[in-house]
Amino acid sequence: MKSKAPQFIVKMMERLKKLPPPTPEQVDRQMKASIKQRKDKGQPVKTQKEIAKMSKEYLGILPEEPARERWLVDLAKEYHTRTEAYDRNVCTGPILRGGIMPETPHQHRAIQRNATAVHRELFEKARQLGYTGIEWRKALHMALREIERQNPTGERTAHGTEAQNG
Repeated sequence: MKSKAPQFIVKMMERLKKLPPPTPEQVDRQMKASIKQRKDKGQPVKTQKEIAKMSKEYLGILPEEPARERWLVDLAKEYHTRTEAYDRNVCTGPILRGGIMPETPHQHRAIQRNATAVHRELFEKARQLGYTGIEWRKALHMALREIERQNPTGERTAHGTEAQNG
């Protein structure tokens, strides 16, 4: 006998997709209800500033990033751009997920060496300015997401995740 639960979930998801996004007033009402429930249960309650930040994130309004973080993300974009440009000069394989693939072990070693050298150079520059390895890895991830958002067709102008261990 076939289960009806998956079909029910599919139908529910289709209905949810048709709903409009919540308004700021609806988000505020929900947040206030959540605070009341937490207080009633004796659980810690977030500050008004934390609630405002959560509301904005829920609505897709991202906070302004400081210039210091923007600089690091731009540096990480440079990593992706430089490595992808090198990869496209060296590799003869197919383009998958927006990046060109090496066709031979020799090409793979060459792009790995380049990615490691570029990573080392740029991470050292960031470390001299007081950034940590965790901040660098986060910036690499953010930069790649920005690049992918700019090219929604899947065609990237930057390299994937080669040599990202900081």
